[in-house]
Amino acid sequence: MNVLSGIAGRFRHATIAHKLGAGFALVLLLGSSIALSGIYHLTSINQRAEKSTLLKSMNDLLNEAKFSRLSYMASKDMKFVEENRLALDKLDTVRADVAAHSWASGDQLLVDTMPDNIRRYRESWQQTLNPPAGSDPQQIGAQLAAAGLALTSASNTLLNHEMTNLHHEVSRTISEMLAIIVATIIAGALISWRMTRQLTLPLRRTLQTAERIAAGDLSTYASSHSFDEVGQLSRAIETMNQNLHGIIGDIREGVMQVTRASGEIAAGNIDLSARTEEQAAALGQTAASMEQLTSTVKQNADNATQASQLASDAANTAARGGKLVADVVGVMKEITVSSKQISEITTVINSIAFQTNILALNAAVEAARAGEQGRGFAVVASEVRSLAQRSGQAAKEIEGLIGKSVANVTSGSQLVAKAGDTMEEIVGSVRHVTQIIHEIASASDEQSRGISQIALAVAEMDTVTQQNSALVQQSASAAASLDEQAVNLERTVSVFRLGNEAL
Repeated sequence: MNVLSGIAGRFRHATIAHKLGAGFALVLLLGSSIALSGIYHLTSINQRAEKSTLLKSMNDLLNEAKFSRLSYMASKDMKFVEENRLALDKLDTVRADVAAHSWASGDQLLVDTMPDNIRRYRESWQQTLNPPAGSDPQQIGAQLAAAGLALTSASNTLLNHEMTNLHHEVSRTISEMLAIIVATIIAGALISWRMTRQLTLPLRRTLQTAERIAAGDLSTYASSHSFDEVGQLSRAIETMNQNLHGIIGDIREGVMQVTRASGEIAAGNIDLSARTEEQAAALGQTAASMEQLTSTVKQNADNATQASQLASDAANTAARGGKLVADVVGVMKEITVSSKQISEITTVINSIAFQTNILALNAAVEAARAGEQGRGFAVVASEVRSLAQRSGQAAKEIEGLIGKSVANVTSGSQLVAKAGDTMEEIVGSVRHVTQIIHEIASASDEQSRGISQIALAVAEMDTVTQQNSALVQQSASAAASLDEQAVNLERTVSVFRLGNEAL
């Protein structure tokens, strides 16, 4: 039983090719057994039939010899002698063929007696044809008949034995072949049932599992402990089921994440689209403002250029004014010198008037001394004295005026000098302002160019923003399409069932 169990276990775990090979080999072995048994028994039957045929031929030849012998004895015709001789020659040949076959021990004894009986038959026949002197024809005839009878009896006995053995062999062959055929049928049926059971049951379970998988039920498990192709197929389907289970689970998780992500992307794209549109509008306003600012800065640059030119002209004018002030200062200095000279002259005039007054006084004194003669001279002296006083008074007044004029001229000279210094400072400041305005003009020009570039960049940004807005709208549409496809994918994979969960 243990051996049979081990063989059954090995047969169950064998591959289909080995199972089919073993089954067909067993069927072929049984069929070969039938064929070999049939060949063996047919060979034996053929040998027995051949023996029977030879024995029957011997009987026929014995009958021919007997017939020719009796015919000769009745007619004395020599042709019957020749026929008898030919029959006996053939009988020797057939007897040799009979002796060449294998026989049972009892039958072999009969076969071994045939040569002596044939020899005695020939001798008796020769004695019958040529009787020796003093021989008894009846005795010779009796010997001939006894030899023929012995041959016939041996041949018939052997023939009966062979026919009996042939019938037995045929019956045994039929019985053995029927037994082998029945065993072959039973073995074939058992093998067919066993192989069908080992193939169809796992295949049916595997098919049911495949049908459930095809229907979307991934919660089933098909385990097989067989190591044949069906078991490998079952394990492969189980592995596929597990892999599909994992893949569908991952797809479900991915679909949920894609759905959430696509929804977030769609919402983000809508928000981004709105903000992009706002940014585009803001950039449009910025571009317009930059155009206005560019125009303003350009105008400021032009104004700065004009201011620089005006400042340059003012600097030149201030320089000319400074030169004129310097000339005025020089003239004032000359006036101051002339005033000093006039003051000196008035001083001289005042001194002359004083001396004249003294002289007139002296003349008056002398006239008074002269009395009447000096009355006219006294009048003249009085007039001269009056003129001298008036000249002195005028000289004093002129001196005062000249002093005031000198003081004013000096003060004016100082003021003019200060004005000259101030004009120089103004000229320096104007030149500095001119330089600053020139730098402002240059900076304004650079700012104008920079703002123009900024305006161009803002315009490009506005264009890019418009394009981004279009792309954002396309992205929003793509996100919406992705969300719709995710929903469709979720609906598609919802046919698969993982355990008690529905996708």
